[in-house]
Amino acid sequence: MKISSIFLLIPLCIMQIASEEASKKSVASALSPRQPPPYYKPSPGIIYYHYQKDISSSKLKRIFRQINRFTCLNFHEKKDSPVEGEIGINFEVNERENKVSLSRDLKSPTIVSLKKDVYDNNANLSFYIGLALDIIPEVKRHDREVDVTVQMNNVQEGFEQYYNVAQLDEISYLVDTEFDFKSPMFFGSKFGSKDNKPTYDVKLYKDYEYFSNGVKILRHNDYKHIFNHYCPMTRENDCKNGGYYPPIDEFKSKCKCPEHFDGLKCQYLKKNEGGCISQEQEVTAKETKDELRLKVGKGVCYFRISSKNDKNVSITIEQLVLKNGDCETFKSNVEVLVRNDKGAAGINLCKDKSESISLPKLSKEVILVLKSYDDDTFIKFSYQAAPEEVSMSA
Repeated sequence: MKISSIFLLIPLCIMQIASEEASKKSVASALSPRQPPPYYKPSPGIIYYHYQKDISSSKLKRIFRQINRFTCLNFHEKKDSPVEGEIGINFEVNERENKVSLSRDLKSPTIVSLKKDVYDNNANLSFYIGLALDIIPEVKRHDREVDVTVQMNNVQEGFEQYYNVAQLDEISYLVDTEFDFKSPMFFGSKFGSKDNKPTYDVKLYKDYEYFSNGVKILRHNDYKHIFNHYCPMTRENDCKNGGYYPPIDEFKSKCKCPEHFDGLKCQYLKKNEGGCISQEQEVTAKETKDELRLKVGKGVCYFRISSKNDKNVSITIEQLVLKNGDCETFKSNVEVLVRNDKGAAGINLCKDKSESISLPKLSKEVILVLKSYDDDTFIKFSYQAAPEEVSMSA
């Protein structure tokens, strides 16, 4: 081989090696967890947010107060002027569009620019604050196909970012949680839709009934996602039923529990109340079908229906008398937690039922919560241990 040919090959080899290294870095980058914006600082770690004077402050303050309580973040209001030259969040009014410009730079703030009516709506404001904290919408979850089918043909241009599925390797803070229908991060099917056509169809919770006067606020799993995304793990999480330890004095010796659980480790159901006090809470599902009928006055009943043979629990609602035709939160209702993740919302039922409804068989333990605001609330449901129907991660 001629010397000139050798000199020609050397640059080609160098280029090939460089290309392979770049490819490896690209793959590694694609699979590595997304780094959060630099909102977290060690104690006292104050991060400021500022809002324009014509924005109602009460909802903002309440949301950040709860975020500070249940995570390691420490947001404080900056009253005199917008945040400049450092990380933080500025809230502005924009009459044309709703937009979040997320900063990942220690020297510049995130800008949340929303229409005036969004600031007056708890659910919508919570959603955009979630985006400002780098929390993805539920519809983007890697495991969404179990719960919803997205119709991308019905999504407006510019809104695809809210629907494109995320990878679990990238969004690692979702570990051990499941899709939550009550989270404000789960927007309605007309969000960013073309010609008012639905952007997704609900698959798993087809029988879910929404409260007509319900207000979506950040829930247990939303705070847990923020905690997982930002907070250093300083202790082993030995909490049960989806609990965790926020790093503040209030939770030094006890877990933060999902709403239906209690105890230092969230190991117990909350106690029955009112007309339900005499009811046994623990129920065993066997391979033969059993039935429970219950007529109660005002009170709250908690049931844990467990399988002892390593099979999932099958629940069928045979009859309901709730006297809540308008599905209002202050009237009788039922919630059934059928998932492995007990921090995620269950199936909500608020209307009378005379025909049976079979619920998804997803877990070896089902929690049924009956809230009765009337003297003649009635429920009849059957239960048994049944083969697994849908595979869901814990």
